[in-house]
Order: sequence, then structure tokens, then C-alpha cells
Amino acid sequence: MKAAQTLQKALRLLERAQLNSALEELHLTVHYAGRENDLVTEIQARVALGEALLTPRSGVVPGRQEVHEAKLQLEQALKLAAGLEDQDLVRAEVSRAHELLGALPQT
Repeated sequence: MKAAQTLQKALRLLERAQLNSALEELHLTVHYAGRENDLVTEIQARVALGEALLTPRSGVVPGRQEVHEAKLQLEQALKLAAGLEDQDLVRAEVSRAHELLGALPQT
């Protein structure tokens, strides 16, 4: 339950363009969701985290570290989603993760 609440807080922060605070809350959400074994919330948080990490801050594009972490978060979200019995619950997140990963430079 804490994971879902923290995710909602993070999403509100993203809506207000409070990116640094949102990133902190998304990291917490991933932690709580792991502890609560809440795969759907964890997938949602990891995709939101990946996207947020790729968002320019104050006009500055994300650096290598942010891009690397975003890629890890998105790939982990896809791995978790592959293990879900009901993939419909995270269809939008899986689609967005594929879209974001496809837009990353190949290394």
C-alpha cells in the first residue's frame, strides 16, 4: 500500500515539474514495491523513473549516467512485466518502455 501511495505522490510531483523530488519518490516507490511484492506498481514506477531520468532539467539534456540508469530501469520493468500473468495491467507501461528504449542511442 505504501508503494502505491508513494507512486501517486511522485506522479503529482512530475505533473508540477518538480523533477528532483519526483525522482526521489520514484526510487522510494521501487523500494517499497519490491518489499510489498507489488509488481504492477514496481513496473509503473520503473517506467516513470526511466522516463523522468531522460527528461532534460533546466534545459540540460541527461548525461551518460542518467541515460544508463534509465535504460536499466526500463529493461527491469520489461523483465518484470514478462513474468506477470495478466499483462493487460501494464500494457501501456510496456509500450512506453519499448518506445523509450528504442529512442536511446545504441551503445
